[in-house]
Amino acid sequence: MTGGLVIVARDTRGGPEKAAPNAPATSVFGRQLRARERRARRRHGVRVVAAALGALALVAGGVAWAGAAGYRINTSASVPIGLWRLDASAPLTRGAVVLWCPPDVSVFRLARERGVVPHGRCAGSYAPLLKPVAALPGDVVTVGADGLAVNGTPLPNSAARPTDRKGRPLPRVAPGTYRVGAGELWFVSSYSTRS
Repeated sequence: MTGGLVIVARDTRGGPEKAAPNAPATSVFGRQLRARERRARRRHGVRVVAAALGALALVAGGVAWAGAAGYRINTSASVPIGLWRLDASAPLTRGAVVLWCPPDVSVFRLARERGVVPHGRCAGSYAPLLKPVAALPGDVVTVGADGLAVNGTPLPNSAARPTDRKGRPLPRVAPGTYRVGAGELWFVSSYSTRS
C-alpha cells in the first residue's frame, strides 16, 4: 500500500476489519465521535421535551392559581381576549362583564354540540361564560331585523346572524318587545358580530 492512511476499525459485530486507504474517518474514533453526537442529540431532545413539559406545568399552574385568585382567561370573541379579574362586590350594571353559567336549555345544548360553548362545571356541564350585561330587570328590549335596542338605545353588532361559521342555521329570538323580568338579565356582546 502506498500513501494513504489505514485505520483498523472494530465492527460492532466483532473482529477487526481493515479500512480502505484514504477512507474517510470511520475509525473507532470516528464511530465514537458519531455515537457521542447521537447521544448529545438525544440529550438535547430530552432537554427540549423536559423544558416543554416544565413550561406546560408552569402555564397549567399559573392558570390554576389565576382561577383560584379570581382571574379568568378569555379566549372567546364575546369580550376582549385576555386576563379578567372577577369582583363579586362590583355593582351589576348594564355593560358590566359577568361570569355566568348558561341554563340547560335547547339553544345551549346545540351550542355545546357545535363546540361553541365548552363543557365545564356549571349545571348541564357547561363552562361558565364571560358576557356583558345588556339589560337589567325592568328594561325593555326590542328585537328587530337590525339588532337589539335596550330602552330605545340600539346595541352595535347585535343583529342576528342567519348561520354560523360553517353555514349551519342559528336559532333566533323572535322579533318583538320584551320587558326583562325580576331575577332576569339579558347578556349580549356588542364587542364582536360573531358573539
